[in-house]
Formats: sequence, structure tokens, C-alpha cells
Amino acid sequence: MTNDQYANLRRLRRNPTLREMLKENRLSASEFIYPMFVVNGTGVKTPIEPMPGINQMSVDIAVEETLKAKEFGVKSVLLFGIPKHKD
Repeated sequence: MTNDQYANLRRLRRNPTLREMLKENRLSASEFIYPMFVVNGTGVKTPIEPMPGINQMSVDIAVEETLKAKEFGVKSVLLFGIPKHKD
């Protein structure tokens, strides 16, 4: 194996975040991404029926949910903005 080939195999191990994500044979809360569907308003939390346990929520509720997820060890959140009026 040449030095270039060896370096290519290790390219994903340089970054600690990628190393953590790419570890094998282990599944923990830190490897999950929490999808959040954010809507306008305050105090809004509406269930999304086809996705049990997932809700459309206003920013204030989303902040609370993010803090709870962090306590459980979830490190990543993916935000989906839901417009008030669709085009």
C-alpha cells in the first residue's frame, strides 16, 4: 500500500466530529439527528400524524425541545421551516 492510499483511508479520521459519527458497532443518542418542524407563533405544538412523536412547533417550544434533547445526549438538530402560506 502506498502512502497516498494509506492517507486516503485515514482522511475521515482527522476530524474528531467525523470520527465520532463514523465509529462502528455502537449506537448512542449522540449519533441521532432530531428533526424539528418550526412554525410561526408562540406556544404552538401540533403533532404530525404520519410521524409519531414529531411535532410542528413554534420557536419557543423548539428551544425547550432542543435543551431536552441535549440532556439526552442528542448533538444534532435539523430545522425545517414551515411557511404560514404555501406558494
